[in-house]
Amino acid sequence: MVKETIMSFFEKNLKALTSADFPGKYEIIKKLRSEVPLERVETSVQDCPTAFGFDGIRKVALHSTRNPVKEAERWIATNKLDEHNHLVALGIALGYHVEAALNLYHSESRIIVVELNLKHFATALHARDLSTILDNDRIKLFLGPMDIIRNEFISETEYLKENDGVEVEVMIHEPSLRTLPKSEQQSQEIFYYIRNIRISTKNTRQQRLQQKNQAGNEEVVKASVSVETLRGSQLGRTAILIAPGPSLQKNLHLVALAAGHAVTVCLDAALKPAVNAGLVPDYVVTIDPADIISDFFDFSFSNKTGLIFFPGSNMKAVRRFAPENRFVAMPSDIPPPSGRERGFEGMLYRSSSVIITALDFYRHIGCNSIILVGADHAVRKDRSHVEGAATQSRKSSRLIKAGGYFGVEVNVPEDYYIYLREIETFFEKYFPGCQLINATEGGSRINGCRQSSFLDAVVNIL
Repeated sequence: MVKETIMSFFEKNLKALTSADFPGKYEIIKKLRSEVPLERVETSVQDCPTAFGFDGIRKVALHSTRNPVKEAERWIATNKLDEHNHLVALGIALGYHVEAALNLYHSESRIIVVELNLKHFATALHARDLSTILDNDRIKLFLGPMDIIRNEFISETEYLKENDGVEVEVMIHEPSLRTLPKSEQQSQEIFYYIRNIRISTKNTRQQRLQQKNQAGNEEVVKASVSVETLRGSQLGRTAILIAPGPSLQKNLHLVALAAGHAVTVCLDAALKPAVNAGLVPDYVVTIDPADIISDFFDFSFSNKTGLIFFPGSNMKAVRRFAPENRFVAMPSDIPPPSGRERGFEGMLYRSSSVIITALDFYRHIGCNSIILVGADHAVRKDRSHVEGAATQSRKSSRLIKAGGYFGVEVNVPEDYYIYLREIETFFEKYFPGCQLINATEGGSRINGCRQSSFLDAVVNIL
């Protein structure tokens, strides 16, 4: 009798899953049929079992062995999530916390469910009636390896944020995270990073600094020029984006020689070593409110360089530039739809990585080829920045192995790994017809970029 009940759950759930819309549906369903479910254990609540995964050392209960329903309700409550926002649930396990979120969240809120472990999902299909999840129009499923679902998953979250004007919160199911298969180790590192920085974003030190700087920069912003005045000013030209990675050192002299033949944009941390090499960049981009940013500008440099900044950027750094050389941009947390115009005047995309803002600036002024140099996104001999930068090394509790520029794996700090993936997606989606050349000659490989030595890129493009 128990076997018949379990089988009926599985077939009923599969039928509902067939009607759902998610990437690779039929291939995923085929794999789910062949998966052997995890060990399940009955709890004190009838028809509400739990299951045990494996973290490589020991068994891990995916839910409470006493009352998984109450546990899920308490967990949702203690996460202090805003029920009017959308939600990304990383890890479904047997679904209790997703059901609790459906009950808590507003009826117009969408919930994106990501489950990379098909064995866990197959276990849920066998163990419980998941019709409240699978038959719900508010739920969007992403199942299977991150390499397959990543682009569509990012597009979906961006679409929700862009079209509905609300935040997309992140809820990570810790037992699911701990028991991801080895093949998803990099995804596990990403999720740990997301968990650490996004549990609560409303009262972070970063946001408090932005608010403080925005108030202090009020008069400066009024006296500055809008970045809108630069729209289309470099149409069809080639650009060089100068980042502060350790590999920048080998090509600094060539960058300085090529500067007069391309639009040069320097990231704030790369400004000092670039100027010391004789480069006068056309623009420097700074978005970070942190106090250390002022150190990047604590030296003499040409008054011909323009500053691209946000109202919340570091106050001391912004004041180093004359009003006519300051170009203020309003931060947009919405990625730029292709050919965006109306409603986005004077705005640039704000991301956690300044490179993304610099790329959006290039889109704004009309460049059609971008040469990246110094974009290592990796640690080499404990160094994360080029010699001469105000910040030259960093401590990171987690390093991820990623493909290197020269084909050998490199050590990438977890936040840099996020930036890499964001750059790849951002460029692919929002820069149709533009070529991005990675001429860093070191550090991490950037998928979707053409690789070239800096010298070859300059000779063949400029």
